[in-house]
Amino acid sequence: MKKQCLTVLAAGLFLWMASGPLFAHHAGSLYDREKPVTLSGTVTKYLMINPHAQIHFEVKDASGNVAT
Repeated sequence: MKKQCLTVLAAGLFLWMASGPLFAHHAGSLYDREKPVTLSGTVTKYLMINPHAQIHFEVKDASGNVAT
């Protein structure tokens, strides 16, 4: 019984340690969640490229110029 408990504990510890790099990719440090940005414009391209989707669109800036 003691050996089975140690085996389960060791397997759980291994899985917990192995999952660490999975969370490192989406750290969230590049984003300021306290200051959301809203953009209004026309979607010109939608790409489903592994591993992330990309949305390209055109917006008008404060002087009325169209920016991509």
